[in-house]
Amino acid sequence: MDWLGLRDNVCPLTLRRLAAQATVYSLWWERNNRLHNSISTPVSHTFKKIDRLVRNSIIARKNLKKFSNLMRLWLKCPGILYLKKEEEKHKQNTKRQSRSVERKRKMAGEEGQVIACHTVEAWNEQLQKGNDSKTLVVVDFTASWCGPCRFIAPFFADLAKKLPNVMFLKVDIDELKSVASDWAIESMPTFMFMKEGKIVDKVVGAKKDELQSTIAKHLA
Repeated sequence: MDWLGLRDNVCPLTLRRLAAQATVYSLWWERNNRLHNSISTPVSHTFKKIDRLVRNSIIARKNLKKFSNLMRLWLKCPGILYLKKEEEKHKQNTKRQSRSVERKRKMAGEEGQVIACHTVEAWNEQLQKGNDSKTLVVVDFTASWCGPCRFIAPFFADLAKKLPNVMFLKVDIDELKSVASDWAIESMPTFMFMKEGKIVDKVVGAKKDELQSTIAKHLA
């Protein structure tokens, strides 16, 4: 593109063609530069590059009127619409990435600990997470007045710390009576083992060795 070769009496059609060429060239250069460097950055700086290309070339001729006309033509070029769409896509991707990072942080905070479910909604939500991730889920059905439950609680919490790839849940049968009834819980503590929404095993009583060996069996 011979910007410096522009004549003072250049016709509007030529200006339109050159404006389109400037946009297309800058888009082509930006695309190849990103592919080469494998970067993902906002495209807003491409506007500045095109602006500089036009400004430097036209102002070098000391013709501000021609510069203004060319910029008006460039702003009507389809390339500007493409850039705006790309910028909007980048903003949406950034928002999605932020939400994804936040979810991962939240999930990481839940790993390595026993998650207590105090409502039916929380219970269903945790079960759904376990189903979606195809994780082994171990549920401790407990009660505040149960001595054996208090005895094994520290051991259960220790297992959760050692096995972050397993989801450990705790349900107080007095808080969630409907859940305890649905799962036919009769003795405490009762440990239910689930995978992909299906019950795969059960341990009744504060049996440390059996609890640990059952987890190991389903992780193998």
